Amino acid sequence: MDKRRVLIVCTGNVARSQMGEGFLRHDAGDSFEVFSAGLNPSYVRPGVIQMMREMGIDISHHRSKSVDEFRDGNGLRNYRLRPRKSALSKPYSQSKTNPLEC
Repeated sequence: MDKRRVLIVCTGNVARSQMGEGFLRHDAGDSFEVFSAGLNPSYVRPGVIQMMREMGIDISHHRSKSVDEFRDGNGLRNYRLRPRKSALSKPYSQSKTNPLEC
């Protein structure tokens, strides 16, 4: 059976989406192929790397990625994290995005 592919998208791919990728890989990596990206990527916050390490999940190899790296889709399922109304933006793919409130 092929793994389902999941793309977790948020604004910067610096914290929430990186955590989501780490948690999903850790908890269900045998069922999902997981990626994360952002609309305006920059860097993964060191505090997030440290916090995840303290929880037993190593994301030190993660890098902040743009949604543009995933434009072709390739069967990816997208999730956009929306922490507050001011952070809302156009969804990466209207037909494939399931917004989640955090």
